[in-house]
Amino acid sequence: MPTVLPLVAMAAIGAGVVLYILACLFVFWILEDVNRKRVPGDQISRHSLRVRLFEVVRLHKELHPESRKRVVVYLCLCLGVALSCFAFAIFGSIH
Repeated sequence: MPTVLPLVAMAAIGAGVVLYILACLFVFWILEDVNRKRVPGDQISRHSLRVRLFEVVRLHKELHPESRKRVVVYLCLCLGVALSCFAFAIFGSIH
């Protein structure tokens, strides 16, 4: 049974990374929604997204209150963190 634990941990890390990537894709999708409603000179670039992420999420909530994209981003991030912590706990328990 102990030989299976590293495989489970690696699978959890892989699933966590996939969820992180999915969350990033949804953040870019949210940015596109926000930029569609802004004038061309006032749009937020992808390069400044790291600094202005919370502003983009706030603007998206104001512009598209019915959208579920923000929930998907939060869900993917939380599950990704949980899977990564689970994998690190497994790696820590292996002697």
